[in-house]
Amino acid sequence: MKKIWEVYKRDLGKLSHNLFAMIIVIGIVIIPALYAWFNIHSNWDPYSNTQGIRIAVANNDDGASLEGLNVNVGGMIVDKLTENKQIGWQFVNETEALDGVKSAEYYAAIIIPKTFSKDMLSITELELKKPQIDYYVNEKKNAIAPKITNAGVNAVQLQVNETFIETASSVLSTLLQDVDAELDSKESETVTKVTAALNEARDSLEDYETLLSMIISSTGQLDSALASAGNLIPDTGAVSSEIDSARTDVADGFATADNTFQALSSSLGASLDHYGTELDNARQQLDQLASADSGSADRLASTAIGKLETLQSLNSSILSALQNLQNALPQPVSSLDTIIAHVQENGQTLTDASATLETIRQTAQAGKEIPKDLLDKASQSLQKVTSVHESIVDAYDGTLMADLNGLQDQINAKLDMASGLVQGANSLQGSVSGALSSTRNSISSANDTLAKSRDLLVKAGKKLDGYIKEIESVSGDERLEKLSQLLARDPALISGFLKEPVSLSTHSIYPIRNYGSGMAPFYTVLAIWVGALVNVAIVKTKVKDPEEFGGLTPAQAYFGRYLLFATISVAQALVISLGDLYMLGIQCVEPGLFVLMAVCTALTYSLLMYTLTVSFGDVGKALAVILMVVQVAGSGGTFPIETLPQLYQDLYPFFPFNFSINGMRECVAGIYGNHYWMDLLRLSGWVLVSLFIGLGLRKPLIRVKDYIEEKIEETGIIG
Repeated sequence: MKKIWEVYKRDLGKLSHNLFAMIIVIGIVIIPALYAWFNIHSNWDPYSNTQGIRIAVANNDDGASLEGLNVNVGGMIVDKLTENKQIGWQFVNETEALDGVKSAEYYAAIIIPKTFSKDMLSITELELKKPQIDYYVNEKKNAIAPKITNAGVNAVQLQVNETFIETASSVLSTLLQDVDAELDSKESETVTKVTAALNEARDSLEDYETLLSMIISSTGQLDSALASAGNLIPDTGAVSSEIDSARTDVADGFATADNTFQALSSSLGASLDHYGTELDNARQQLDQLASADSGSADRLASTAIGKLETLQSLNSSILSALQNLQNALPQPVSSLDTIIAHVQENGQTLTDASATLETIRQTAQAGKEIPKDLLDKASQSLQKVTSVHESIVDAYDGTLMADLNGLQDQINAKLDMASGLVQGANSLQGSVSGALSSTRNSISSANDTLAKSRDLLVKAGKKLDGYIKEIESVSGDERLEKLSQLLARDPALISGFLKEPVSLSTHSIYPIRNYGSGMAPFYTVLAIWVGALVNVAIVKTKVKDPEEFGGLTPAQAYFGRYLLFATISVAQALVISLGDLYMLGIQCVEPGLFVLMAVCTALTYSLLMYTLTVSFGDVGKALAVILMVVQVAGSGGTFPIETLPQLYQDLYPFFPFNFSINGMRECVAGIYGNHYWMDLLRLSGWVLVSLFIGLGLRKPLIRVKDYIEEKIEETGIIG
């Protein structure tokens, strides 16, 4: 150990007394750091500067019309792209766009054809033609640029889809109104058919009951009575078919009403939410007005009055919708009456607040100081509106929805009862016919059978009377169909949902604030390897004049000279890592562990390359270069390892780059568990590999090295 230390002290002494040698060593320490810093800085945040990526856009769209509405989707796309500053959009004609892509003036070009709007609206016709946008990209100019331009084109496609939905929804109101009119007519006709069929069935049952009574009282005329009864039985099969058809029409009509009812509830809920937003805006304006000077008070008061007018309009719309709903219901709903009273109360309060603000505005226009009691009065009015609005929202979401859903259940129950009536009528026809047939064949049991049949008819008649009354009461609820008109008045609610039915909430795990920080581990590790490679290329590995120390063993010479390499490598690692942290300012959650990983990486790499050079000479240096090239391509420093060819995926677990880069990434973004220390432990495995080659295989490798160097020296060219 003493001789190892003496070799190290002699090397340091010689360097410190030689100015040119010190300059070279300083250059060896700094040059690898420059390699890392320039690469990290050049990749600092490239994706925030994509406005320099020029993409040509040529719009040839002639437009189209739908239901009297003129649409030019291509023009809409151009308008939206004009507002987009993330890409350098260039709006030119088709010839200039294509020539620009070929000449590399533009990275890509988007051509919107003449029939684009027409093809977009072909969904309303029998022959559907999918619209197409032509995209041309120059992949020769840059390898990464096409990926960025593809993202821009995807944004265009998304804009087209959104524009299509907005265009379709603008026609939705007219279509729904037509459907409503048809539904009203259809349901009225259906209810009439059902009622008529049931009345006819009830009349027939009365005839049957009278007939059976006559048969029971006059057994002597049984045969003639039975014949008369057979003639009196109407064709109940036709009645049953008519009732089945009517029942189907009623069910369809009320199913549509149920869907419309639910849509109205959604529309009212959205209006209440909008009301709350506008109310918050009005209160903000009033808060600013309280602290404003006389010069700006006039403007703020006018703005606040405008907000209150918007609230008045929303309040009137909500009141109208609720009153329409109240008129459409077959019976009063107390919770709905309470909400309507609250909405009317808010309307009056908003009127009072507007009058107060008008007084404030006139005072400000006169240049006078605004009295505090006026501001307090306006504030109290808005606070009252807020309190009442919260009561409205609570009542709407709670009691009202439960009451309305209960009413819907009552309507559905009545439909089920009507369906049961139809089945009972069909069954009744078979029972009566069977009873008459049995009477003809068995006179002895005629009276008992006919008595039972008469009782059955009496009960069925009572049920029919009840069902007819219920159906007639339900027919009065046809006013519920007015709910669909409210939905048709606000198609923007539908288009807004269809345009973006799902919102994406992104949560970054271990976020990295810029691309340069994300690439810092790779370029830092690569710079440390380059630094170790420069060391063995410039600093000699062989100890000169070993006799000064009384002779050296191979191990003493190996470790004695390596200490100098280790010192230079540690200096390189400190300069690189500290420069990353404090000169470039990369993101780093654990700066101390980042520096530790850099130092351990430098010691490991320098020992590996020192060992290869000591054992194989220039061939060892070449092996170090090959190792670096393979690791740059296959260590996952830039692209995920899973995207690389299978060969690199198989070698990846053994690369020293892998452990160093992953350890530094833990420091940059945040450490998970013991991942950092496991990477450090795996990296130390290469220390054992280097020591095994440098010490365990030293004697046979020295002979191989000497032989190779001798042959190279014979050329007189290399060496």
